[in-house]
Amino acid sequence: MRCKHTYIFLLPSLLAGSFTQGFAQSVSDSLAQDHRVEDVVVTGTQTPRTLKKLPIITRIISRTELDRLAPRSAADALQMSLPGINVTAHGAQYRVSVQGFSGDHVLFLVDGERLTSEGNGVVDLNRIDMANVERIELISGAASALYGSNAIGGVINFITRRARHKEELSATFDHSSEGVTRYSASGQIVRGAFSSMTSISYIDQAAYSVATQGTRPETTPVMGSKSLNLSQRLRYRTSDLRRELTGYIRYGYRDQDGDGLRRNKYLSHSLGGQAYQAFGELHNLRLDYNHELYNRDNFLSVSKERTPIFHFTGNTVRLQYNFGAEEKTPVLVNAGIELYHERLRSERFTTAATRHQATAGTLYGQAEWH
Repeated sequence: MRCKHTYIFLLPSLLAGSFTQGFAQSVSDSLAQDHRVEDVVVTGTQTPRTLKKLPIITRIISRTELDRLAPRSAADALQMSLPGINVTAHGAQYRVSVQGFSGDHVLFLVDGERLTSEGNGVVDLNRIDMANVERIELISGAASALYGSNAIGGVINFITRRARHKEELSATFDHSSEGVTRYSASGQIVRGAFSSMTSISYIDQAAYSVATQGTRPETTPVMGSKSLNLSQRLRYRTSDLRRELTGYIRYGYRDQDGDGLRRNKYLSHSLGGQAYQAFGELHNLRLDYNHELYNRDNFLSVSKERTPIFHFTGNTVRLQYNFGAEEKTPVLVNAGIELYHERLRSERFTTAATRHQATAGTLYGQAEWH
């Protein structure tokens, strides 16, 4: 049983004149915009493409579908709406497989940027704030040359919300009989070429047990946790759509129950931006930068001692050139260079203080004839 309340506040700029007419027009415009956005995907080529003209099989979970399903987490959203996906709890984390491929061979993205995995198919999907997700795009199989060998099983891209209204505030409260209480709020502002989208959510998950059937029936405990997620996105886009600058920051913190003496604490943040410049109708360049931090610690409740389990930082710089336009050129080309650097500290190394790092450079390209 779930009880959910949503409150939306349209600020004074939408109230000048008739409230009923203004609100109806706002809803109508929003639905029309949602329809247009859901017909366009970006994961396969890292550029906007019309879904029906893509040669790559791409599945979309829209915001409307997510609202209908009301998933408790990103793991629930995937398992409830996408066939061939299996999500199982693995201690404090999730193990995800897509059509038989483990999470090590499936690439998870947020707005096109990689989501760090701890290995062995383990992915921390709790870092994803579903209240701030606009849609999910799934590419099954090794369908794109842009993401490398980590994506031979597929790509799952969580696209976050964008500011669309001149001014809007919204708040949501959700409580379920499973012991999950969620609070979320968001605000957006659009002023000419500038827009801002801010969101915050807090989730309190009470511990519970799941009865399992079999030759030896038993119960599987599900750990309780408290999570906080913050997100801020700023964008400047010219009216002719030829130039765009975007900056973002996402922050996440989770305190998870352990065995009574120990707790699992997670800290993550991503910050970066994109710069886009079009040179006419057929040529454009895009520059992306992303810095990611993901720390998992074992915390002793009595001594207050914190032991690092998995500490990761990564930096990605990507420059991509795009040529062509649908229905205007017989070929569409994406080519670019990506530089990547990561540092890792783990309990699996010789000493807790040991850090390993790696740097990689990649040249990539793909062309599509139609």
